[in-house]
Amino acid sequence: MAYGTSRRLFPAVAVLSAILLGADEPQKGQGSDAAPGPGRHAGAAQAKKAGEKKKVEVAIVFLTEMNIVQLTVDVNPLVNWVRPAIAAVEKRFEGDTARRIVVIQATLHRDRPAEVGISGQPALSDAEAKDLRRMLDPAKAPRTKVVDCTFRVVAQINGGPAGIAGPTDPKIRLVPPLETPDERRLAAFRAAKTAEKLAMIRRWARNEALPILGAAATGADAKFEGVRALGKTIQEFSPPEVTPRFDVPSLTDHNPAYWRAMVEMAPGEPLVPVVRIALHAANGEIDRARRYVSVASFFDANKSAPSRLLGEFREMIRLFYKDVESRISEGIALNDKGKLDEAMAVYEGVLSDYPGSAWARYEQVQTRMAMARKQGKPIEDALVHWPAARDAILGADPLYEMLAQAQGPEETHRLVLRIEIRTLFKDRKKTVQDVIRYADIAQDLGDFGFAAFIYWNMVGRVKEEQFNPRELIERFLFCLDELGVRTIQENFKGDHAATFARMREERRKRIETGPGKAAKDRPAGDRPPKPANDRPVKKPS
Repeated sequence: MAYGTSRRLFPAVAVLSAILLGADEPQKGQGSDAAPGPGRHAGAAQAKKAGEKKKVEVAIVFLTEMNIVQLTVDVNPLVNWVRPAIAAVEKRFEGDTARRIVVIQATLHRDRPAEVGISGQPALSDAEAKDLRRMLDPAKAPRTKVVDCTFRVVAQINGGPAGIAGPTDPKIRLVPPLETPDERRLAAFRAAKTAEKLAMIRRWARNEALPILGAAATGADAKFEGVRALGKTIQEFSPPEVTPRFDVPSLTDHNPAYWRAMVEMAPGEPLVPVVRIALHAANGEIDRARRYVSVASFFDANKSAPSRLLGEFREMIRLFYKDVESRISEGIALNDKGKLDEAMAVYEGVLSDYPGSAWARYEQVQTRMAMARKQGKPIEDALVHWPAARDAILGADPLYEMLAQAQGPEETHRLVLRIEIRTLFKDRKKTVQDVIRYADIAQDLGDFGFAAFIYWNMVGRVKEEQFNPRELIERFLFCLDELGVRTIQENFKGDHAATFARMREERRKRIETGPGKAAKDRPAGDRPPKPANDRPVKKPS
């Protein structure tokens, strides 16, 4: 997980830094992209002539992403708490002759006093550390509004240690080390077992991601009615006592405000898909969330608080699936050695820790088939429970790439489409075509919400010679029509009813035509390769 400030500051945060450090407020014309650097406190005892460098240079470094700071911190209470401490730091070290750096790290909470850590290079004396702790009283710290906020007061004394370029220089070696909350959480996540990793992801989604997304959405300009309505819904339903488990389809696929918000958002802003990702994550539906992550990362401009959340979730599921998939691979190895009972026990253990694993459920079916063969029983005996297993697999991941059985032209057609997903995203030069094909497959498999998300986000990314943007819009609206959302199409010209009728007829013909010979010859029960959909779709070179 990355740290540090963003250049895309909100005006209030730019003003906050200026006030804290005694610098002038941002000049007219700087706007929200002005990035105030380390400032100087005008009232410091050792201030010298104009233009002359002070002995104690103080900087404020926000470790929380700056767009999140804007959502969660009130400026005035923070200024009142921190500004006297800055003046005290400068006074405390004004007589030092050594080159050193002093850091005070503070984490503000919503529901309890702040955490304050002290460190330096070289290490501070006991008396110095004690003095600094008195300067920032945790009990008097302001509370945050949405989520925690962490920042550092960094004092470079006499230019700081030799070789240190500034307050964020990675060469700084603090004694003792100051671990950030994100670093602590990531270390705990790495050490956790599968079930606890899942629980940590669910808490993160419920307690951090959704509150941030709700605050960001409700704070949108009044003209963005869909975004604001979506944010209000998130805030209304997020408390666990209100909604123990989210009805994600109702809140997203069948919710006109969700789709209006998607249409209203600027290209590259992932707020709306990250809302869906967080809802699935809060439910423990990580396979479903992973599908959206892979494509949302492709569209993400990486400039906002939702972008930060997307990156955090991507790192968490990377570690989560490393655990899950290594255990499933162990089960497959046991299966292949004929140790079928042991293999089944492994899959059951995985599903006990993570019930949403489509791959573990599929491998259970494979092992049951192997058990039937070993006992001389017909394979059909092992497939008696296949309908229930199939429902569980597709409930976990509607686009899972393999099924154990396909009967009739429609099921065969769907199986071929699932297999085709594995052929996509092999060539960067074909990324645009593959993303659109991915949406087409999702549409034919009935995952209209996923398909619509891709179609809409591709509209502004394709060139006329690559694909007709108008056709993408019609496919987007068709998917919404299938989901029962018809108010959005009123904003687009065209005979949508005729277009939708054509699309339904084309789909019927595709099913009737059936797959090609190569696809028909492939056994329905083949084991798929290890799932790879946790990796983001690669952007064209």
